[in-house]
Amino acid sequence: MNVMKKSLTALALAGLLGMTACSAEAAKGEAANTPATETATASSEPTESSSAPSKPKESSSASPSASETKSKDLQDELAAFGEEWTYEDGLTVKVSYLGGATASQYASGAEATGGQLRLFEVSITNNSGEIFDPAMFNASVNYGAEGTAGKRVFDTGSGLEGQFQGKILPGGTQTVKMGYAVPNDAPLDLLVTTSPSWDHEEKLFHGEAVKP
Repeated sequence: MNVMKKSLTALALAGLLGMTACSAEAAKGEAANTPATETATASSEPTESSSAPSKPKESSSASPSASETKSKDLQDELAAFGEEWTYEDGLTVKVSYLGGATASQYASGAEATGGQLRLFEVSITNNSGEIFDPAMFNASVNYGAEGTAGKRVFDTGSGLEGQFQGKILPGGTQTVKMGYAVPNDAPLDLLVTTSPSWDHEEKLFHGEAVKP
């Protein structure tokens, strides 16, 4: 009887050990089959550098500067004394500066300057192919930094009798001497504006009056 109990006890222990061994092997196999946790490595993509070279700006020197444009415009609008303006129809106007003078006692228009005046010679050449009437010719004079207007002086004693006389035939020229009340005791900038007729634009003649 005791022998049988001992045998049953030995079998029970052997079974228990077998079950323990199986559990350990199973646990070991499960641990071996479990994948290791992958370490996520953060990778950052390279960003574009803000210091990348920019496109070169186009040079502004390709177009004329404001001062150059202004200079060209002045050249197109102003003529110097002694130069000619020729209109599209062939009519030509020239203004020459003759210097200063003193009005005679019979003069009219030079009272504001105490008899001082400046003389100009104005010529019209008619190459238009048609008869030209200069009766509507007009001229004005401004002088000095402030552009003061000089009054027209009429003085028969100095040959300042008035306007152009008679019509100008094709190919012909008329010349008249004009005086304006402008101080002549110091150099001055002079601007003469001329207009041959209502059908012709005004033209400007400019220069420094240095002759006494």
